[in-house]
Amino acid sequence: MYNIVVIFLSLIFSIFVKDFEVHYKDKLYKEIFGGLIGTIYERKCPDLLIDGLFYEYESFAKPWKIRKISKMISHGSEQSNRLIINNTKGCTYRYIINNIIRRLHDKSFKLDIKEVWVYEKGNIVRILA
Repeated sequence: MYNIVVIFLSLIFSIFVKDFEVHYKDKLYKEIFGGLIGTIYERKCPDLLIDGLFYEYESFAKPWKIRKISKMISHGSEQSNRLIINNTKGCTYRYIINNIIRRLHDKSFKLDIKEVWVYEKGNIVRILA
């Protein structure tokens, strides 16, 4: 996640990185994640706060399988409607975009995905905004 933070800082974004656990009943939760209270993401703890917007960073555990992209999108969208996906194994952007579009058209998928960034080999690209 360090590389992601450095890239966003180079783009002159204001960033807060959550590298500790905060319980939703804690006073600190209300200070950091107060913007989530009253939304479907209440009681969730996204990893990054970039320019006032919450982002969830998703990476994979070895061994790599292409299905893990789908799981990263599913898990990440439960935490925030803005995702950053670590794609160091090189799944195509087309596959990721099609996966997101299929989810958005699926009537059983109740969450909204507003923005997706993909980190790959030192570069970060916005593929959905």
